[in-house]
Order: sequence, then C-alpha cells, then structure tokens
Amino acid sequence: MPNVMNLYAWQPGMAEISGYGEEGDPQGVAYEETCRAMVRRGMQWMDAHPDADPCFGSDGTKNSDAIEFSQALVDGSQDEATGAMFTKTAEICLWAKENGWDAYVALMRRSD
Repeated sequence: MPNVMNLYAWQPGMAEISGYGEEGDPQGVAYEETCRAMVRRGMQWMDAHPDADPCFGSDGTKNSDAIEFSQALVDGSQDEATGAMFTKTAEICLWAKENGWDAYVALMRRSD
C-alpha cells in the first residue's frame, strides 16, 4: 500500500496551484502550501469515501457528501482557507477523482 502522506505530495516539475509561491514571498509560499495541503486532504477524503458524490448547487446548496468534503478541505487549510482557495482546491479534487491523480500530475507538468 502506498504511503498516504506521499501519495498526493507535489512532485518536481508540477506547476503551482495559486501562482503565488514562485517569487519566494513568504506569504505567497504559505498560500501555495495551504492550497497543496487542502488538495492532499481533499484527495485523502475522496479515497476514504470512494462512493461519495459531493454535489454543489449553483444556489449554494450542498448534499451531505459535499458538506463532509468541504470540511476536509477546510481542515487541510487549518482554517486558513479563502474562498478562492476553497473553490480551486475543490475543483482540483473533483477533477482528479474523475480523471485520476496521475492525469492531474501530468496536466500540472505541461509546459505550454
């Protein structure tokens, strides 16, 4: 069984989620690291709940899976998540659930 802590670790050559960490600004680096932690936590939640189907309504409604998934993302941020962080990391996790983590890694390694 793979090491769960390393399973969703950022790999060399992957682009940033936020785009704020490359300049070496401590706040930007912290923002990026928080986004990555949220993705790791969200993907771990997905692994623990393989039959879950988090649904977010356009009117702000959420099903019970979405509520639990949302809490996992917030927990990953240690309550530091902004709305933008939450939206982006949720999108990443949902995309990776559908397409696979390896596909996400490949997408993030593209250099266009």
